[in-house]
Amino acid sequence: MFQIIRTRAEQSTISKLLRKHFDGYLPHTLVTTGRTFPVASQVDVQVALDEFFVQDGSAQRFGLHSPHHGAMQALGIAQLLQHMPFPVDLGPLQYDDIDVGEVIPARCVRQALWLSNVDGLPFAVLIGEGKSS
Repeated sequence: MFQIIRTRAEQSTISKLLRKHFDGYLPHTLVTTGRTFPVASQVDVQVALDEFFVQDGSAQRFGLHSPHHGAMQALGIAQLLQHMPFPVDLGPLQYDDIDVGEVIPARCVRQALWLSNVDGLPFAVLIGEGKSS
């Protein structure tokens, strides 16, 4: 097995998708907000996201892979827009099965990005693991 060594900062596919989605908006004009939910609310958050986006036929959901972002650093839109040697990029959707006392556990996404718009105004929703610093 071999490893590809990147020698310069690269723009990830996710960064390109975000820049295209927010076309006409400069990155420094975007406004973001964050919220940390208790682990016990993980299933409720997933249900709310599923219900919201099932009504939005234009929404796109992407799985994320972050090679150097551990659980100690929260992932944000600013990190997704950066040019980095090892950028956060597209990856498979990964789920955690959460035991809720039913025969079938609830499936909660670990890290994902949704892109959509309301009345022509683009927005993104990012969910992921990690702690805010």
